[in-house]
Amino acid sequence: MNLRNQVKILSKMLPHPCAIPQKYTNFSGSDTDPGESDQQRKLIIYPNGDDNIEGNDYISVYLAIANDSSLPGGWEANAVFSFFLFNHLCENYLVIRGQVLRFHKVKSKWGFSKFISHKALKEQSDGYLVDDSIIIGAEVFVVKSQ
Repeated sequence: MNLRNQVKILSKMLPHPCAIPQKYTNFSGSDTDPGESDQQRKLIIYPNGDDNIEGNDYISVYLAIANDSSLPGGWEANAVFSFFLFNHLCENYLVIRGQVLRFHKVKSKWGFSKFISHKALKEQSDGYLVDDSIIIGAEVFVVKSQ
């Protein structure tokens, strides 16, 4: 499934109050960040792109089910998720919103291998990377789960 074809890019928005942004410092010196997690989900960020997919000139971001090895057989959840990146200059968020996708034991991770290019991220006039730090996050709305 080509996720890029199912995306809406919205700007000048604030994430939903239940979404918690995470600040990543020393961003340019990082290789992989396993991300922040709660008991159900985790945000995975590859600052230099996902090694499994071409696109090392981009940041890759994924939302994954935490502890997917402990999921019972047949478990699944349909969810809509969004990723957001804070713009320090405009004090708003770039929001990329996906459609309803099914998380299950075999496919427990969804996201974007080409979330934002390094060129756009490092452009000072765009305001995303400040003092080698970014604020990025995700929000999830479960539509139906079993």
